[in-house]
Amino acid sequence: MGAATGIVTMADDERIKAGSFSSSYASVVDELSDVGRRDFGIPDFPLLTMAIAVANLRGNMNLYDIVPERSIVRISPRPVLIMHCDGDDYVDYEHAVRLYNAAKEPKEMWTASCKRHERVWNSNPKKAESVVISFFDRYLR
Repeated sequence: MGAATGIVTMADDERIKAGSFSSSYASVVDELSDVGRRDFGIPDFPLLTMAIAVANLRGNMNLYDIVPERSIVRISPRPVLIMHCDGDDYVDYEHAVRLYNAAKEPKEMWTASCKRHERVWNSNPKKAESVVISFFDRYLR
C-alpha cells in the first residue's frame, strides 16, 4: 500500500516535487475485488460488499474513497513515474496502466519484466536504478 499512499499524499502535499511509484493499485476496492475473485472465488456481491462494509465500520473509514487513480490527476504539473511488473501476481498490470492514463504530464512509465508483486527493482536492479535516477535527475535538478 506504500505506492498508493504515496500517490494520495503527493496529491495533497505540494512540497513533494516528484514521485516514483511502484506496483500500486488504482483503487483499493477494485484490487480487493480482483483478489477476492482470483484467490478465493468470492463474488463482489454480496460477500465483498459485506466485507467492505464491515471494514469501513471497524476501521472508521471508507474504502471507496481510497482511489489513487483519482488522486494522481491532481499531482500535475509535478512529475510522476509509474513502475510495475508486467506479470504482477497480486496487483494486475492494468492498475498501472490506469494510473498512467489518469496522470497528467509530466509522466513516465517503466514496465519491468517480472511475475511477482513488488519485484520491479529485483527484476533488473541496474535498469531500475537507471530509470529512477534519470527520472529524478531530469525533474529535480
